[in-house]
Amino acid sequence: MARETDGIAEVREVKSIDDAAEARKVLLELKRHCDPLCQARGWRVERLVEMCCCTRDGKNLGVAGYCQSRGDKRTALKIAVRLRAPRGHALLPFERALSIMFHELAHIEHQNHSASFYELNDALRKQYELIRDRGFQIVDEAGFPVRGGRALDGARHNP
Repeated sequence: MARETDGIAEVREVKSIDDAAEARKVLLELKRHCDPLCQARGWRVERLVEMCCCTRDGKNLGVAGYCQSRGDKRTALKIAVRLRAPRGHALLPFERALSIMFHELAHIEHQNHSASFYELNDALRKQYELIRDRGFQIVDEAGFPVRGGRALDGARHNP
């Protein structure tokens, strides 16, 4: 069941780059798109941060992001996402950042790249598409909309 504290609590961009405000907008958009997934699954992300080649964590240019999980299968202490092309600092397309975000969210439950991890990654994408296409803010794991903190009765659901 979703808690009021589920979702992404804080976003943080790299402030030393000229267009830091644009990166912050991308992070806030990721938050807007991913909060319903987190809320539906009872997940919390303490911090969503920009990872850049200029930061200590962004020096490995082959890494697009990472998740520092608490290990409770509900909480990420930090998710970092590479929003920019290395060295040139041009912002990547939003769809790329969103894809990285889904991958990192799946690490909340599965810290390795197991078959279960990839199944969850695919399920997150499908759940996101359902939310987006139907305009619901939150759906439960069975794909039914959640309203007022309660799942609607699946037997009475008319797709």
